[in-house]
Amino acid sequence: MTVDTGQVQLLEELTATLIPSDDTPGAREISAHLFVLKMLDGCSSAADQEKFMKGLTAFEAASKSSSGNGFADASAAQRAALLTAFEGGTTSSPEAVYFYSTVKKLTIQAYTSSQFYLTRVRVYELVPGRFHGCVPVRGQPAAA
Repeated sequence: MTVDTGQVQLLEELTATLIPSDDTPGAREISAHLFVLKMLDGCSSAADQEKFMKGLTAFEAASKSSSGNGFADASAAQRAALLTAFEGGTTSSPEAVYFYSTVKKLTIQAYTSSQFYLTRVRVYELVPGRFHGCVPVRGQPAAA
């Protein structure tokens, strides 16, 4: 799958709009847009990649028709209005809906599997967890 710099910028802005940064890192800081591209390139069929690229074009066209600007050049309010339209199901392009839902799903996956999230928000502990060998089992007499 080949993308140009404008398409990468659109993906970066979309992921950053979905999970903005405030006092914690957002999607831009964890490079969620690169994760989206990597997952599509490595885990999607050629047909799904083609559908995604058609959706990207349709999404950009929807942005231009609703705000007069491309998504990357739109204001925060214009971006929010466009994403609200997609969330509300008022968009007529199935390719754009596929693109948006795929990016949203993969952005959430990228964020919830990031080092920041797994070390600061939801601390991850490897299975089987900690071993406490000297703890008596309830209901059993302690060994002498």
